[in-house]
Amino acid sequence: MIPALSIFTLSGRTVASAPKTGYLPTLDGWRAIAIVAVLLDHTVEYSAPRQYPKLVSFTHIGPNGVSLFFAISGFLICSRLLEEGRAFGQISLRGFYIRRACRILPPALFYLIVIGALSVCGFIVVSPWEWWSSVLFFRNYLPGDWISRGWGGYTVHYWSLAVEEHFYLLWPAALVLLGKTRARWFAVSLAISVALWRTWDLHHHWFDRWIPGLLFGSRTDVRLDALLLGCVAALILDDDTVRAAFSMRFKPWMWWLGVGCYVAAQLVYLAQQSRSYSLFESALLPLAARGASSVFPARRAT
Repeated sequence: MIPALSIFTLSGRTVASAPKTGYLPTLDGWRAIAIVAVLLDHTVEYSAPRQYPKLVSFTHIGPNGVSLFFAISGFLICSRLLEEGRAFGQISLRGFYIRRACRILPPALFYLIVIGALSVCGFIVVSPWEWWSSVLFFRNYLPGDWISRGWGGYTVHYWSLAVEEHFYLLWPAALVLLGKTRARWFAVSLAISVALWRTWDLHHHWFDRWIPGLLFGSRTDVRLDALLLGCVAALILDDDTVRAAFSMRFKPWMWWLGVGCYVAAQLVYLAQQSRSYSLFESALLPLAARGASSVFPARRAT
């Protein structure tokens, strides 16, 4: 039996009863917040309330929800890879991609098959480029002008899935090849590089000259830092000494300060009627998500 494909046996002994150290109940609450943010944004933007500009501006929190999801995803993916390395002495890239494919591809492809069939039958309009870019996970780099028919809304949400898939291609291999220590510095360096590139391109629009018509906030090259900083948090807390010190010294006021700074940044965006992404924001999200488990520890069942 291949160890990486079966997390239930190790040297012939079952470890199914071992607790999942990477599972943090508080992260379920953060996922719910992320989902609600996206649903509220889309509900207002694509329904009758969109005729009220101030309401649309106030509820435009979908990008925040996606950023939060990215931070959680980076933290959890890296944590699970580190757990596998501890349990089996190595990380299987083959096993990782099989697990990811089994988890993501069935619902993603099923949806695309359904809308493809509806388009062929004439009930909706989905252009070939739009459909194939979703199947091959480059929907976030498809220019709007390439959608020759329809409005593109049936697959527009695949941009975030494309970002995730690009992250999956990069990070597990980097962690395996570099090891934990060098991977930590690689993630920090790349996150800073992404942030600097995002700031520069936001003002100079260099990328838009090559591929015009892309939604700036959907590109992997400007959103990857949120996932990478989640990985950095997982790598730092993977050390038992650091994790123990974090649990002891991370005080509730620190968590509230971090959340308050994040909310303040969003209020500034709202007042300016603009939306940007910063390394500061990307760093606060994994801190807030992970820190919540220390501030609000899960209660054990009695």
